[in-house]
Amino acid sequence: MRYETGWREPATGRRVEALRAELATTDDRAKVIAEFWAEVETEGAPLVAPIDGDDDGVAVTFLWRDDTGTTEHVGLGGGLVLNDWEQHLLRRLPDTDVFHLTLRLPRDTRVAYQYAPDIHGHWDPWLETAEQWPVYSRFVHDPLNPPAHLDRDPYPSSVLDLDPGRDVDLVAALDRPASGSLTEHQLVSTALGGERHYWVYLPPGEEPVENVLWSFDGANCLGGIRPPQNLVQSLVSSGTIARTAIVFIDNPYQSRQAEVLFEVPLDEFVCNELVPHVRSHYEFPAERERNIIAGFSGGGEAAIITAAHESALFGKVIAGSPGIAYMRRGHEPRELYARFRAALPPQDTRFVLTVGELEVDRVYDIPSLYTAAHEFTEILQEAQFDVTLFTGPNGHDYFSSHVLFARGLQHLLTP
Repeated sequence: MRYETGWREPATGRRVEALRAELATTDDRAKVIAEFWAEVETEGAPLVAPIDGDDDGVAVTFLWRDDTGTTEHVGLGGGLVLNDWEQHLLRRLPDTDVFHLTLRLPRDTRVAYQYAPDIHGHWDPWLETAEQWPVYSRFVHDPLNPPAHLDRDPYPSSVLDLDPGRDVDLVAALDRPASGSLTEHQLVSTALGGERHYWVYLPPGEEPVENVLWSFDGANCLGGIRPPQNLVQSLVSSGTIARTAIVFIDNPYQSRQAEVLFEVPLDEFVCNELVPHVRSHYEFPAERERNIIAGFSGGGEAAIITAAHESALFGKVIAGSPGIAYMRRGHEPRELYARFRAALPPQDTRFVLTVGELEVDRVYDIPSLYTAAHEFTEILQEAQFDVTLFTGPNGHDYFSSHVLFARGLQHLLTP
């Protein structure tokens, strides 16, 4: 087994193997190939087929049509394959325009994915997003899966949702655009140097704000699929949670990795500069149990470490797919584990960690996000913190991970 969960293992694509067999015996290869593509256009892609004797998984065949005749290889990327797209290549069926890759995935998979045609490389945790943009800007959605495009600039993706009837209420809440107000602010940071931006979302109503959700990667959240304020407004409007504001903390593409790996004092900025600045403009509650720090991926580890700051401002943490096992260049993996253990937050701090079962990529010697989430959950349990781990058949993308975030938020804020 290559990965901890057993998912994303190679599988046999029945329809492609049938095509291979037809091509071996036909006198009209062009007709057989044309009929195959016509079938794909009718049925849709990716192709999904059962696996004999497997009640949990299905064989999912990803396809690419080489209209140019010049494509050498196509990598599978996006939320489904975070780091090593060149290890997940769609291969050409010899002497055809058909590229294919079949993987075993959960039968209720929900994930966004992209293709990397003739793109070499892998994600590097020590390069800023702005530095890696020349590579990622060339990723494309699946041309054979047009109904499910997520044209989220700058990462247009397609969606594989094998169980669209699941989590209907949560998905509806996430998809329903929020009303209320969203206000941008700036402050000058001594800790990080220079001007910083943040945004404050207030749901409709005149009632006092009872909870504040502080979210890293603010610009990414606001410009992404299913921004958190959609969910918050829906939960507030339904009476599920009390009136909750959101502070979106910006982590610019030019410096994000350095910040979330704490090469710079991000926690000092949040606790000693940002929070006082926000509270000078808004009548927000200061009680720890009413302040939730949250983030996804690098923002997840930032939330965990910031919660452990000596100021002890945050009583609840939502760490989505946290990169807590990542380290600064030249250091050892899991260095943030040691930092956390050396300065624990107050014992009454509550944690929610989330991770997708498809988040099993490894880069260099760093444990996968799936492994790290489970390891850190055990660390929290050993330290006798209140911690809940939510998992699901998801990848590393906002489209699928926000459902787990929604569950975590409900868990922490529902009476």
